[in-house]
Amino acid sequence: MLHFLKILFYDPIYNLFVFFIDFVPRHDVGISIILVILLVRFLIAPISKKAYLTQLKTKAIQPKVEEIKKRFGANREEQAKKLVALYQEAEISFSSILLLPFVQLPILISLYYIFAQSGLPLIKEESLYFFVSAPEKVNMLFLGLQNLSEKSIPFALIAGVVAYFQGTLLRGSMTPPSSGKPSFQHDLARSMEINMRYVFPVMIAVFSYTSSAIALYFMVSGVFSYIQESLLRKKFSSPTLKTTL
Repeated sequence: MLHFLKILFYDPIYNLFVFFIDFVPRHDVGISIILVILLVRFLIAPISKKAYLTQLKTKAIQPKVEEIKKRFGANREEQAKKLVALYQEAEISFSSILLLPFVQLPILISLYYIFAQSGLPLIKEESLYFFVSAPEKVNMLFLGLQNLSEKSIPFALIAGVVAYFQGTLLRGSMTPPSSGKPSFQHDLARSMEINMRYVFPVMIAVFSYTSSAIALYFMVSGVFSYIQESLLRKKFSSPTLKTTL
């Protein structure tokens, strides 16, 4: 299984990374990381778009969901039927939300091993495809400012801040319960919301401190996601969301 994942994810990304190092000016590893991230994010953009639009549509029909739960709270079977019918009417499918982590996680793990465990600036020539040449020089000094082989508190903090703003944009404000009174479900959702809004960025910052290259990954990937989600929110966040998709 690990060998399969290596062939499917690690080797292609590693070879792409090495190719960019040989291609970019001054053989800058940081610029190569950015190019790899942008290309990967571009390839998975259709899945990301569907996942984000699903979240927008789910939030748009939340008042109707709360109304159904209130009206059919005592009849779980009828409530489930009404919710399924509502999701079908709104053309909501959660497959993209479920698929996105399965696509991103192997890529993230591959990038982690490339940037944190690959032994840069040394190149593993045995992992290169026959048509990819090892660069004569590997420059770890990103834009002449930060050595990506070293830890960086500023980079880690920036990665955490980017994650916070991305999460804030994605989740928005909490929707109050339709009854106007707090419920266990609403309190649980709010607790999870607070944890995701504040704890997750801290975890990103801590993880980013293990490597400046990893921090750069989260910074660039987060900014790309923030821009993509901002454009989608601007285009599709409207009362006529369903008809515009």
